[in-house]
Amino acid sequence: MSFLPSLTPFGTTAAPLDVLDPQARSGAGRQPCAFWAVIAALLLALPARGDTLTGQAVTGTGQPVVGATVEIQDAGLSVTTNGAGSFTVTLPTGIYNLQIIPSTTSGLASQVVAHIVVNGFTNVGQVVLTAGFALSGTVHKPNGLPLVGGDIDVFDVNTGIKLFTPNDITAANGTFTVQVPAGTYRVRNEPVPGQLYVAQSQIVTVTGTTNLGIITLPQGHILTGTLLQASNNQPAVNVDIDVDDAVTGQRIETPGDNTNTQGVFTVIVPTGTFDVSFQHAPGQLLVDQRIFGVTVPSQTNVGVHHMLAGVEISGFLVDPMGIPVVDTDIDARSQAGD
Repeated sequence: MSFLPSLTPFGTTAAPLDVLDPQARSGAGRQPCAFWAVIAALLLALPARGDTLTGQAVTGTGQPVVGATVEIQDAGLSVTTNGAGSFTVTLPTGIYNLQIIPSTTSGLASQVVAHIVVNGFTNVGQVVLTAGFALSGTVHKPNGLPLVGGDIDVFDVNTGIKLFTPNDITAANGTFTVQVPAGTYRVRNEPVPGQLYVAQSQIVTVTGTTNLGIITLPQGHILTGTLLQASNNQPAVNVDIDVDDAVTGQRIETPGDNTNTQGVFTVIVPTGTFDVSFQHAPGQLLVDQRIFGVTVPSQTNVGVHHMLAGVEISGFLVDPMGIPVVDTDIDARSQAGD
């Protein structure tokens, strides 16, 4: 006797159950594989297993954050926290970054929880959203018109870490508003990629609602070049480019300035004379270089430069009492230069 339930769709006639029974032996054409074919079809029809990610958004005093948007990067999903500040979402097994974005009227800053391993039931616990203050301003083009679609980046001056600031694109009138905790930050205003305007930055201490006023981006020119490895003539990839004013020493903001897969870099700088530095990517054994006095009156190509192969030199510096000495500048010179 077969114990399989009937799978008959409405309006059709079912085959005899013994046709599906691997023990059925009577009748031509009845084969045991039919039973397993049906079982396989049933298993394939089952939904894929979903793992669960849950947590709770709270304030610094432990109060639930209601109505916050929880975005799961790499999954394209978002949910909203409930009346208890809790959220639950079903995901495939994987590693995710979680972004919690409170309402703009909450007085709270957004928060990121990075590299969450989701496997089965995963609870991130309470995610604390700190008090936030509105940091705003207006960005203009060189001609005084609003810059639309410009990006605003905020970096902690102590750690260099970039804050998560959703909705940080300038509006049709050039204005922006982001929520940040109290602290001291480097605020960078960037043009739309492809625009020949120079990004600007300033150091700002935020203790309450802060308006930066009007920020005007200067007209810029393309400064480009190519870096190759001297040992094999292959592209020097992901090398960081820094540009400093040759007179004042001021660092020019050049977002997205690393060399590409061909070793080519392209940055936007104002008219002037600059010192340009090439700094190898972590893990690369290449010697950093600097070229001095690069004059940029218009679009400028510094040509091809070869980065020499290097060796890593390390050590441990202590004072006479054996206490580590921090933030000490180390210079290396060839013997002929001593």
